[in-house]
Amino acid sequence: MIINILWNTCGATIWGWALTISPDNSRQEVIKTLGEDFFYNFDGTKTEFFVLEPLSISGMCALGHNSITCIVVVLIVFKTYKGVQVSLRKNSGKMTNKSKNLQKQLNTTMLLQALTPLIFCIIPVLTMVFCCFLKILLNGFSSIFFITFMLVPTINALICLICVKVCRRKIIEFFIKEKIKIISSVNSKIQVQ
Repeated sequence: MIINILWNTCGATIWGWALTISPDNSRQEVIKTLGEDFFYNFDGTKTEFFVLEPLSISGMCALGHNSITCIVVVLIVFKTYKGVQVSLRKNSGKMTNKSKNLQKQLNTTMLLQALTPLIFCIIPVLTMVFCCFLKILLNGFSSIFFITFMLVPTINALICLICVKVCRRKIIEFFIKEKIKIISSVNSKIQVQ
């Protein structure tokens, strides 16, 4: 845990350094490229922003730190998944069919939930970083990528509701009962008339 705290403190320091030392002409160039209207909110307030220069030493350090963090996290997730699979195979003779089925649902759910941030966070960020290195102008389109960050909790909840059989049954049961209630109330009105 101490290593995690130190690593993230180091990362926050590097990012703070990388985002605060950008020269004013970089900010002016960003405003000129995207247009001044891009930096105003719907209520008319101005949006503050930081400029990361990915080809500077500080920018490379910040992006390198993030890359190492992402790689380590993905490797740990897959190593843990493999360890659980080995343990389950080793103890499969001691488990009931119900336990095996529940464990399979849990593993599927957890693996999909681990992949969700990879798909909705890491890939969009890597796309932006590569565009910076290749000097491809995104003209503000990259701000849409950050909206995908907000999808992660929703997608993870949907994964749980779909992959866990008990949850899936309850949802189906809820909608089927509602449909039956509506049909029966319509039929009763028809019979009364």
